[in-house]
Amino acid sequence: MTNPFTPFNPEHLPNILPSSANLLSVLSSDEVSLEDVAIAVEANPTIAAKLLAVANSPWARPVATITSLRAACARLGLDIVRSFALAVAMGRAFDTNRCPTFSPRRYWLSAVLTSEMAANMAPQQGVRPSTARTVGLLHNVGLLALADQLPDAVDEALRAPDTHAALTALCGTGYMQAGHMLLEHWNLPEALLEGFVAGPLHDLINDALAQTKLLMREEEAPEPLPEPAARVGARIDQARALAELLAA
Repeated sequence: MTNPFTPFNPEHLPNILPSSANLLSVLSSDEVSLEDVAIAVEANPTIAAKLLAVANSPWARPVATITSLRAACARLGLDIVRSFALAVAMGRAFDTNRCPTFSPRRYWLSAVLTSEMAANMAPQQGVRPSTARTVGLLHNVGLLALADQLPDAVDEALRAPDTHAALTALCGTGYMQAGHMLLEHWNLPEALLEGFVAGPLHDLINDALAQTKLLMREEEAPEPLPEPAARVGARIDQARALAELLAA
């Protein structure tokens, strides 16, 4: 059967939004401080507002309402601020509204759960938890690029029983491959790119994603859940609330 859709073209990937260019440069540095990140985020009001919402969410468990960006950054810590700011900044470059079945809430829930899962599993697999957390949060960013460029193809793929196979068949690439192309296009650090190609970090992300799917599937999950799905699953309500905030 002939594929009616034009294949995904990495040459049509968007450039970094001008308002996010300096922020991504700061976030990509290995020698950045929390103060540096806070200053860069302050220049991006939308991302600053998201970080404030994250810091005040049940997921972050603040002891009191946080009203300043500096306090939000201090509460979350450098690794989490970098991960979420990067994910939100990248997401702002894409428009998924033309893809009816794309769910921003489901997208962010998968990202948050996979990030938590990967960070929990990282020490046992010899991977830096901070890197695992960031790649987990970005693992599905390629889906944004596909939905933006090929909304009709992604709409059909998301309705299929095997979304990954359908994406590959209809778009000519899967979302992980599209994510790798995007990170390369934006010159993000090699340490993050390693999560999208064969290797230990990629294996870790796939393991984390498999456990995320156990938590996200609609039918009742088996009991008992394996670790770390059981540990992360204990906070599923907080993760859902966080996904709602990020999707808004």
